[in-house]
Amino acid sequence: MCSDCPSEAELLAFFRGTLLWHKIDRLAEHIEECCHCELIAQRVDAEATHSDPLLISLRLFATVPREGVTNCSKYDLDHPS
Repeated sequence: MCSDCPSEAELLAFFRGTLLWHKIDRLAEHIEECCHCELIAQRVDAEATHSDPLLISLRLFATVPREGVTNCSKYDLDHPS
């Protein structure tokens, strides 16, 4: 762990989407370069996923098949059929 490493609170805010916008890029780059923080980030992300009701709901919703939608990347929100 180095002096530039973020706190666990900052990592949690990053995964919950509540980190201040001007810190996001720096933190993402740091996680990619720091093995220690990457491991902590994986744990924090897993904990956030299992304790945050919104994240739980979003991840469950993302796994539910939707009738008529076979590939979301092809789904055109600007020009629905």
